[in-house]
Amino acid sequence: MIVGVSAPGLDVMHALTQQVMDRGAAGVMVAPGAGLKTDEAIEGYCAAVVRRLGDDVPLVQQDSFPLMGPRSRACTCPRAA
Repeated sequence: MIVGVSAPGLDVMHALTQQVMDRGAAGVMVAPGAGLKTDEAIEGYCAAVVRRLGDDVPLVQQDSFPLMGPRSRACTCPRAA
């Protein structure tokens, strides 16, 4: 099961991720905030999420036109180096 853990802050998202992974989730889904308007902002957010959640957590990027508007695009969610 993939569990949504989108939250207004990375620390809350991290805590939610730990809880659901401890309870057997196969991975988590995260939606970027509506305030991210450029490709660079979206990519920066994705990189910050990966760094905070950890490289070992399977991550699905939610790409939703209603949430993101016309700038909506898939985020590659690069894994932490």
